[in-house]
This record gives sequence, C-alpha cells and structure tokens, in this order.
Amino acid sequence: MPPPPARKEIVLALHAPSVVPVTQPKGRKRKLTKGGDGESSQQGGASIASGLRGEFVSLIDGMISECGSETSRLAGELLELQGRWSETEAMLTAVKGSHSVKVSKLEIAIGELERDLGKTASSLLKEKIARKAKSSEVRRLQRRIENDAGLVSRGIREAKDTLSSEFQARLAKISAFLALSSAFGTGI
Repeated sequence: MPPPPARKEIVLALHAPSVVPVTQPKGRKRKLTKGGDGESSQQGGASIASGLRGEFVSLIDGMISECGSETSRLAGELLELQGRWSETEAMLTAVKGSHSVKVSKLEIAIGELERDLGKTASSLLKEKIARKAKSSEVRRLQRRIENDAGLVSRGIREAKDTLSSEFQARLAKISAFLALSSAFGTGI
C-alpha cells in the first residue's frame, strides 16, 4: 500500500490595516463630509473587513476543493483495492473449485480401486495417503484464502482510517482559523 501523501500546510497572512489599500466598492461614489475622518475611517474599516472576508472565503474554497480532490483520489484507490479484492477472491474460488474437482476425482479413483478386488492392500494405502495429502493441500489453500481476505479487509480499513484522520485534521485547521478570525474581530 503506498504511503499517505505529504500533508500540506496553509498559511494565512493578515495584512496590517496601514498596509491594506482602501478601495471603494464598484458602483458607489464616495461621499465627502465636512467632518472628513469619521465616515472615511468607517469606510476604510469596512473595506478592510470586506477584503479579509474575501480572502477567508477564497481560502475556505481552496481548502474544500483540496479536500474534495483528496477524497476523490482516496475513493479511487479504495475502488481499485476493492476491484483487486474481487479479482483475488474470484481466483481463489476458482482454485478452490479446481481442488474440489481434483479431490472428487481422487475419491472416485479410490472407490474404484477399493472395488477392484485384484488390487493389493498396499496400493490402496498409497492412494489413501495421496488423498490425505491433497486434502491437507486444500485446507492449506483455504487458510491462505482466509488470510488474504483478512489482509485486504485490513488494507481497506486502513485507507478509510487515513481518509478520516486527514479530514478531521483539515476540519481542525478550519476551526482554528475561524477562532483566529474571531479573535481579530473581522466579523466573518
């Protein structure tokens, strides 16, 4: 199973209010009053908050898109693992069927040998030993089938756990960012 992808860190840079250019929203004209600073500082603060809100929304959109891409990739890998599991299961079923046919043929041959009075007891004993060897081979293959099924199930479970933990980590980052935004009073 390939290792999980490297985690990406998203860093949000908040501009100091003195650095952020104050721009008027399109379609509105600036009203000048005799007082001057009261209304223009309110408009500047609203513009900063609007800019930060836009950056926040853009950041969240990017994170959601990245989560969606990662989820799609992991879902594709999960489907591929399930396909491999189905193929392996079909092959193992075919092998088990083949061995069952072989065992059945051996049992028929042994029955014919037992009916044949001309055969000696030693030849019958040899055939029974061969049948037991084939039966133990079938049991060994059955154990192998069960072990392979456990490995595939564990791989699927690990893929789901990885996806879940990555999703929880991203949610925690979003929550931390929201808390940080609240702390700065941006009103997002």
